[in-house]
Amino acid sequence: MIKDTVKGLVSSGRLEFINGGMCMHDEATVHYIDMIDQTTLGHRFIKEEFGQIPRIGWQIDPFGHSAVQAYLLGAEVGFDALYFFRIDYQDRDTRNGTKELEVVWRGSKTFGSSADIFAGIFPKNYEPPPGEFYFEVDDTSPVVQDDPLLFDYNVEQRVNDFVAAALAQANVTRTNHIMFTMGTDFKYQYAESWFRQMDKLIHYVNKDGRVNALYSTPSIYTDAKFSTNEPWPLKTNDFFPYADNPNAYWTGYFTSRPALKRYVRMMSGYYLAARQLEFFIGKSKSGSTTDSLGDALALAQHHDAVTGTEKQHVANDYAKRLSIGYKKAEELVSTSLGCLSESGSNSRCSSPTTKFGQCPLLNITYCPPSEMNLSQGKSLVVLVYNSLGWKREDVLRIPVMSDSIVVHDSEGKEIESQLLPIANVSLNLRDRHVKVYLGTSPAASPKFWVAFPASVPPLGFSTYFISSGKRSASISSTSTLNSQGNESRNLQVGQGRLKLHYDAAGSLSQYSDSKTQFCLLSRITCTQESLPYFKVEANFEQKYKYYIGQDGSGDDPQASGAYIFRPKDVVPIKTDGQVPPTILRGPILDEVHQQINPWIYQITRVYKGKDYVETEFIVGPIPVDDENGKELSTEIITSMATNKTFYTDSSGRDFIKRVRDYRSEWKIEVNQPVAGNYYPINLGIYVEDGSKELSILVDRSVGGSSIKDGQIELMLHRRLLNDDGRGVAEALEEKVCLDDQCEGLVIEGKYYLKIDPQGDGARWRRTFGQELYSPLLLAFTEQDGGNWANSHVSSFSAMDPTYSLPENVALLTLEAGEHKDLSAPASVDLKRVFPDNKIGKIIETSLSANQERAAMEKKRLKWKVAGPPQKENVVKFMIDGDFMPVRGKTVRYTIKENYPGKFVPELTFTQVEKLRALFRPIISLPVPEAPPLHYVDNSHPSPSAAFLPPSASSSYPTQSAAYVHHPSAYVLTPAAHLAPNEPYACPDSQPPARTAQFAAPAYYVTTTGHLYQASYQAYGPSPATYHYAQAPPLQLVYLQAQHPVRKHVTDPACSSDPNYDANGNDPYRYDAVKSHYQETTSGRAAAPHEVAATNLQLVMHYGYAPGSEGATRETTQSSAEGAASAIYSHAGAPATTQAAPLVYAVAAAPHEVAGTNLQLVMHYGYAPGSEGATGETTQSSAEGAASAIYSQAGAPVTTQAVPSVYAVAAAPANL
Repeated sequence: MIKDTVKGLVSSGRLEFINGGMCMHDEATVHYIDMIDQTTLGHRFIKEEFGQIPRIGWQIDPFGHSAVQAYLLGAEVGFDALYFFRIDYQDRDTRNGTKELEVVWRGSKTFGSSADIFAGIFPKNYEPPPGEFYFEVDDTSPVVQDDPLLFDYNVEQRVNDFVAAALAQANVTRTNHIMFTMGTDFKYQYAESWFRQMDKLIHYVNKDGRVNALYSTPSIYTDAKFSTNEPWPLKTNDFFPYADNPNAYWTGYFTSRPALKRYVRMMSGYYLAARQLEFFIGKSKSGSTTDSLGDALALAQHHDAVTGTEKQHVANDYAKRLSIGYKKAEELVSTSLGCLSESGSNSRCSSPTTKFGQCPLLNITYCPPSEMNLSQGKSLVVLVYNSLGWKREDVLRIPVMSDSIVVHDSEGKEIESQLLPIANVSLNLRDRHVKVYLGTSPAASPKFWVAFPASVPPLGFSTYFISSGKRSASISSTSTLNSQGNESRNLQVGQGRLKLHYDAAGSLSQYSDSKTQFCLLSRITCTQESLPYFKVEANFEQKYKYYIGQDGSGDDPQASGAYIFRPKDVVPIKTDGQVPPTILRGPILDEVHQQINPWIYQITRVYKGKDYVETEFIVGPIPVDDENGKELSTEIITSMATNKTFYTDSSGRDFIKRVRDYRSEWKIEVNQPVAGNYYPINLGIYVEDGSKELSILVDRSVGGSSIKDGQIELMLHRRLLNDDGRGVAEALEEKVCLDDQCEGLVIEGKYYLKIDPQGDGARWRRTFGQELYSPLLLAFTEQDGGNWANSHVSSFSAMDPTYSLPENVALLTLEAGEHKDLSAPASVDLKRVFPDNKIGKIIETSLSANQERAAMEKKRLKWKVAGPPQKENVVKFMIDGDFMPVRGKTVRYTIKENYPGKFVPELTFTQVEKLRALFRPIISLPVPEAPPLHYVDNSHPSPSAAFLPPSASSSYPTQSAAYVHHPSAYVLTPAAHLAPNEPYACPDSQPPARTAQFAAPAYYVTTTGHLYQASYQAYGPSPATYHYAQAPPLQLVYLQAQHPVRKHVTDPACSSDPNYDANGNDPYRYDAVKSHYQETTSGRAAAPHEVAATNLQLVMHYGYAPGSEGATRETTQSSAEGAASAIYSHAGAPATTQAAPLVYAVAAAPHEVAGTNLQLVMHYGYAPGSEGATGETTQSSAEGAASAIYSQAGAPVTTQAVPSVYAVAAAPANL
């Protein structure tokens, strides 16, 4: 009954779902993948239960707002508007004065206006307006007393209060529509008291007549705003950091509860992998699933969950829910891996005989499956699963008991391995926390980490075997800094090209990379040995420090707490006098162990095959015996001149430029120079100085900044003794208790550091950042003897094993039911991603998968932006079914398989870094979204390996010509001086030099001939060039050579040329093509047509209504000249309607462009007098060419456009 009532209210529009996720997620400490997942779960439920699609984002309480929220979790899920409250108090004051509280938010430079969203900022808070309009039963606001017989009759006063509040808000708001948020936290416990008073207010206010009051919803309000056709101010970037008064920057929660933040991130990566495995074997109706973990993770994204801004018992509850969900998903993962390893396929399986164990406490050196006794002829089987769509190469570290072990790979080959003694601090951490978490003390402790390289296929696993052996793994050599002999000698660490240098005091002083040739130093000089080509010098130090948190005493009672970061003082942590560093060396990696102080331990790792530094830290308990709360940070200090500028990620996706003590949209008064410059970091932070970049990536959400030029700092841990007065009512003092003895929280974590040439760091930040979010999943079992290969498969990939996704494409979801390379468009061959599945249909949907994208885009509101037009790059894409160019946006494709009973996978792809526009000059690099063509050189009996696909056979001279997407790009030299059918010099003195395919904005250009100029030997006539000047894609169905080339009869070199026949023809070379084009975009009915002609140039043009935007982004006019202006010559200049020599237009079968009622006319260039495709003979004049253009009715038209038909007379000559 209640359900039916609610559904009736929803269907009538009286009750509206806004936001629609499982929670109102945070925007500073969450990863964008988690934001997508929790929103998708909520949207799916709303769609299935109510048939509704939310239109409005409602993020009223998160403490600052990210650009990713605006475009990815706003526009990309189909929202028309986003409303929120918490922005910096100075920013709000400025916007109040300029009426810019409501803006168009353009959160992505990549997507431009296509991802704009209307953003409404509340003028004061998300509560009723000023004037006492709180109507809970225990509130003290005066009710509307409308009985004139009573002494407290107050209708006029209450109306005046309401009107005054409305007029005050109208003074800071554009248009005559304003929103009152009638409610706040913990209200409507007795809803009748609210609605009774609001009914009276609406009635008497409207009777007064000065303003019109009505019950509304955010959607109704948004539509009213849109209907005014008002242009709105433009907002870019984000709303971080947030402060609500001069000494209260909400930047502490970026780090609060670091253990919970890490647990959430670990479970996120595990959830991604578990869903894939669940998909491979089929979702169980009665057994374990990933649903419980998905629900717990969704809840953990709440803005008072992963943020660390909850009471301790609530944080414990979040962790408990995650643990329960993990245990259920763990069972599923074990079953899935057992099935896949036994069958080698994704056929349904529910009860494998192989049982795999996992090690969720591996971070504290606890892994019971790997601590087995290998002396009885048993082997430890390590299955390594890769959830990413590309091949992974990594180094695994597993605790083992013995030093007499050997490691074999999936093929049974012995591989190199290294043993590293486990540090005492790690063993102590293990002993205490295993008992805390499991209630029992662990058995005998392992003695070593065994490290070995692993190679894992995409969406698949590899298997490794650890067994006892006579020849053991390499045991790391151990030394300390003061045992190196010469105290003044500098210590060098690193087995590969990356080297770290430590000075005699044990401080990191130099970073050198023999590939990038970067050297960072302080007290020593980079030598020619460490820097063979050139060097870049800067100071380089790594230190720890802690901030003493304000305790709330003094004139300003604001304390540092769970939300607020307010340092009172900073204390550097000195390492002098501590235990000297210990160095472990081996063939795979080197480690430097440092006891920084009694509660900070650090391990720095340099891997032989890696070009980054891994730093592991064990921190805690933070001492508070002096009654001072402390906030621990580590900092990297260099001499780089960074000009106050640094870059931090936005929810793990984009990077945003930050400038210290500066805001782009208002003049900031800096009251807190440290806290006011802290930003959330989910992926990483970097600085640059014009020649190099220093990047740091993190394993969880933290706060960070560049407080001084050349410096990066990360806040790792916080322990505070005072509440900051923002609602928790509890100090941030986390403890771990064992046997009634409680100690402060100890955390273990990692960060990763790399230095690159300027502009090259983006590749590492993106690819490795994705690997950090999706770590390799390890599972363990044991076997007797060596018969694994007889009963199991040792490797598996759900994809074609020879195929990997491009590095800038990530498979975010597979479930049942700024770099020059990575910023280019990417294509994905779905047949190779899912070679065992028949793909029946691809449906592009919104990001939360609750509606088809085409419908979403059609109904989304397009907001006007005030001011001059903004220059932007708009990216267009196509899908052709089998070979699928991926959007530059993160989108979700649902693939429906043609098999009954199979589950529907949902694929979400993302392209990363700054996207360059597709609108490039015609001579620029090839773009990979062109159809996958191949070229066969038919010029000589002896094939050229450079241009032949592997399938070329001995029948080479008889093969037809096709095209290749050549890996190199060449400038297409105009062939204006070549005349059609003119014979050319014999080519055999020079073999074919170059064949290339060129691409341009919304065009595909293919060349079949070689270049005539630029010192290349002429090999044929002017290239046959095809331009698709069109918005929707065309699919190239086939190309085939048709016409032989004559030899140059006066050239004596041709007399002995065996490749010419008696008639002077080269039987192996063709210059013209027969082509068949089929338009594949749904909704556009275009009949296929064929062309068979000699030496032609094809240009296809769409006509547009006057003033509309053409395929080349030019605005056409209602004339032939206007339409022609949308055609570009090779140099980029527009062509006119006057036909150039040797280029004449002949129409093929015209067809309509959907939605415009206009014609597409195709033009072909021919030599004078030749026969055109329509059987008409053209003349050497523009009029002759124009006469061959047909209208829809079939009658010839002139170059003067007729209504609704825009005909372009000729193509440019020099393409």
